[in-house]
Amino acid sequence: MKLMGDNIRGYKTKLIKPFNGNDGFKMCKNGFCCHFSIEMEYREHSITESAKYYQYRLAVFNGVRYLRSGDMVGIEVCGIIACRNNTTKSCNKRYNIVTDIVNPITFRFINIRTQVSISSNISRFPLSLTSNMDQLNVNDFIFSIFLYNATHNTIEYTLKKPSDDLMTFALYGRNFTRDRLPKTLPKKKKQKRY
Repeated sequence: MKLMGDNIRGYKTKLIKPFNGNDGFKMCKNGFCCHFSIEMEYREHSITESAKYYQYRLAVFNGVRYLRSGDMVGIEVCGIIACRNNTTKSCNKRYNIVTDIVNPITFRFINIRTQVSISSNISRFPLSLTSNMDQLNVNDFIFSIFLYNATHNTIEYTLKKPSDDLMTFALYGRNFTRDRLPKTLPKKKKQKRY
């Protein structure tokens, strides 16, 4: 089943190679930087040749997107998204509800942090979704905005209760100052010359 979500073409993404323990990542797109701190438990033994399971990608976007409504809107995103395999084309797609899925990854902790300019024209909020299409319980995360300096805030979104069925865990921003500007296109891959 395909999720009604943002087309991630044009996003900067990075496959998270499963690990045990803690790791940190920083990714930027068009001057917008996201810091990810992750504590993960990986149960490789639960993956068999026929097992169906989600893989995860870090995703960052800063630009203008086309919505199905026909509107061009400014968006800023820092997130972790589930994919059915290691390609970006498999993201935003769920397995059929009757599929037997294994969950080899448990996110024990996630912290997503970014510094953003203070503006009344930009709304930012936490966005989460589990594999059964529920939002996380409000007691399972902390969302905070605090003053970084005179012109910028720090925004943090923290998973404080372990989860093994995340589809999305992200900071989502709507930048109204960019609405109706031209769509941000993905960079074309350079062709190799021989």
